[in-house]
Formats: sequence, structure tokens, C-alpha cells
Amino acid sequence: MKLSAYLSLSRHGIYYFRWPLPCHAGNKRQSIKVSLRTRCPDQAGDLARFLASCGRILRDNRALAQLKRNEIRDKVQSYFKAQLDQYLDWLDRRDLSQNALADAREEMLDHDCMVDLESVHPQYLPIARFKRKMEISDADWDASLPRIAIELRKGRRDMLRRVLEAAESLEHYA
Repeated sequence: MKLSAYLSLSRHGIYYFRWPLPCHAGNKRQSIKVSLRTRCPDQAGDLARFLASCGRILRDNRALAQLKRNEIRDKVQSYFKAQLDQYLDWLDRRDLSQNALADAREEMLDHDCMVDLESVHPQYLPIARFKRKMEISDADWDASLPRIAIELRKGRRDMLRRVLEAAESLEHYA
């Protein structure tokens, strides 16, 4: 009897389904093992073929490879929180010039217009820095377009809005 490549037999006679995970740079290849809860080789073979076909569908489906909306929002939010903290710290030490404030206002309005159009145009978006800081691969970025670009634009717009509010509040005393 020939066993499927995805089957392994435990020392107790129970069959396990083994699905190899994609290998990341320099890491040892890992796999997922799931107990099939059977000692029957025919039943284990049927279950292994079914699970292997499900695994191939998941692996090949680009829609399933996308980052989930809440993951995108969490990454964008944490990225721009850090950016906002840097800007506010910089504002405490220095002031924004009137030209910088005008540029920030224009950029914020541009982001507003592009969000309404659902544009994925990279103008004003810190895509490379965002992907590097939040450890997003090019494949995940491409699979998650256009949602991820739109969320990044919304985050940049709202961060600029907050920076402008903070800069304007420095001009007045409560």
C-alpha cells in the first residue's frame, strides 16, 4: 500500500495530514500537522487528498492572500501614530513655518480628493517606508490593493489634520 505524500503515521498508528508551509528566506521549511483521527489507511488517504485539494485552493487564491481589513487598519493606525508622535515632538522643539503649514494643508486636501475618488496613485504616500516599518511584503501589498493604498491615504490625511491642529493650537493660549 502506498501512502500519500501528505500522510504520516504516528508511532501509535494514527494517521496525520502534513501540509508544507512556504519557505521564508533562510528559515527551515515548516509544516502543519493535523490528526486525521483514524487508523484506517483508506480513510486517511481520502481525507489527505481532500485536505490537499483545499490547501491548493487556499494557496492559489489571491483574494484569500490579501491582508484583512482590520489588519490593514491596525498597521496603518500604528504607523501613523508613530509618525504623529514624531511630528508633535518636532513641533515642541521647533515650529512649522507658514510655508510648511500651507504645504501640509494642500497635501491634506489632495488626500481628501483622492480618497473620494478611491485613487491608488502613489502621490504623497510613504509606501516604501510604510512597507518597511510595518513589515509588509510586496506580495501582500499587491494582493491588498486598492484597499491598503486607500487606507494609507486616509491615515496620512488624518495625521496631517492632527498635525495642523496641533500647530495651530500653538498659536493661541487657552
